[in-house]
Amino acid sequence: MNKRDLSEADIEAKYITPAIINAGWDELTQISRQKYFTDGRIYVKGKVTARGEGKRADYILFYKPNIPIAVVESKDNKHSVKAGIQQALDYANILDIPFVFSSNGNAFYFHDKTATDNQEELDDAIVTNDFWYFQIDEKIILKELFLELTATVWFDEICKKGSDGTTQRIRLQKDKFFNQKVWLPEKDEQEAILNKIKSLKENINLLKQENEHHQNLLDQLRQSILQDAIQGKLTADWRKQNSNAESASELLKRIKVEKVELSKEKKTKKEKHLPPISESEIPFELPKGWAWCRLGEIAQHNAGKTLSKGQNTGLYRDCITTSNIYWGKIQLEKVKQIQIEDSELERCTVSKGDLLICEGGDVGRSAIWDKDYNICFQNHIHRIRFYCNMNQKYFYYCLMYLYFSKSILDYKKGMGIGNLSGSALSSITFPLPPLAEQQAIVAKVETLLEKCNQLQAEVEQQNAQSKDLLKALFCETFKVK
Repeated sequence: MNKRDLSEADIEAKYITPAIINAGWDELTQISRQKYFTDGRIYVKGKVTARGEGKRADYILFYKPNIPIAVVESKDNKHSVKAGIQQALDYANILDIPFVFSSNGNAFYFHDKTATDNQEELDDAIVTNDFWYFQIDEKIILKELFLELTATVWFDEICKKGSDGTTQRIRLQKDKFFNQKVWLPEKDEQEAILNKIKSLKENINLLKQENEHHQNLLDQLRQSILQDAIQGKLTADWRKQNSNAESASELLKRIKVEKVELSKEKKTKKEKHLPPISESEIPFELPKGWAWCRLGEIAQHNAGKTLSKGQNTGLYRDCITTSNIYWGKIQLEKVKQIQIEDSELERCTVSKGDLLICEGGDVGRSAIWDKDYNICFQNHIHRIRFYCNMNQKYFYYCLMYLYFSKSILDYKKGMGIGNLSGSALSSITFPLPPLAEQQAIVAKVETLLEKCNQLQAEVEQQNAQSKDLLKALFCETFKVK
């Protein structure tokens, strides 16, 4: 039977009562169930009087006989874990009980009425019977050493070996967990091991700080590469060797011709007027043959299908959302299906080579669809298609620079999270190189970023090796001899 189909009484019998008992409360002396603590209101109608039902707590827990310490209010599993907390608080106020719990069988929601300002982090915690409590016998093992053990990958593996259950509900199993054997050093040797662990962790932290410094340098290097790319510095030699290449101004003329043709064929909507680029919008001087332009001048763009349960119609089709889009890649492990009509497909379909940009959340995050098949996309994604077969990777790297330099935020609309609207996207200014130079820039950037990726791999390998050192120490020290 599904847990959500169980009654409140079943939830109490199968989940809440066992959890309370397993936590160490004595069923006979410390747990009072369905406890009435008021006589109920008296109702009078003419000469007839009657008494209503009194107030009743699902559970009252006693520290000692006649000393109640906690109220537990239960709800069925259709309710949230804290659905009963207000009712439990009302009862606790009447009974002058300090601690209050609410449960739906999944966990316990805890409220401490005695909490002061410095106890806020303990108040309103969710407590479940999945948390184990260890009593450490310090005659056998140093408590500090045991705490160090629990924070290691080695101990994680011990827990995995001692666990069982479904993929959605894996839990530690007492028999499997406690029957595992580890070799325990003598107490004097434990001190030496603890000191060795502390020393190793200090060295690991120093290495971590060094790696973080290297990571910051790598991030700066990537940003410098992108900045040099969009300013034309990476292709200065290329321009000397290709002085006869078509200029950006000529490319813009060809784009205008293509837009007129597409408009005649009714393949584009009427363009919105874009204001001329002002001096304040030009952050640096361009090389000869380049030009400043707005995205709306050089590309078509639109958002995809709105997700509206109960209102969408049509066939269910695979549809990527912003959660599928990462920088430079599109994850397809979890793809939603949305109802989309055939008449909406042209506007809501991604084809190979389309540049996709996230509208909200991580504003500007982008990737290029590189699959040989089409797929639909949602309304919080902008689909960009460039005129005249321009190199979408060049503009992808432009967006990456705007993102990491935080310049993209200048175009974000709205307070708080904000978003990158269609009109804001259309107004973004880009340095436009000649078409042939776009290809050369992309080739240079990808070569340099690949070197950065190799350095990144070395940093990550050092981090992994430092963790492996600590893991190896524990495995060697505590493995069964």
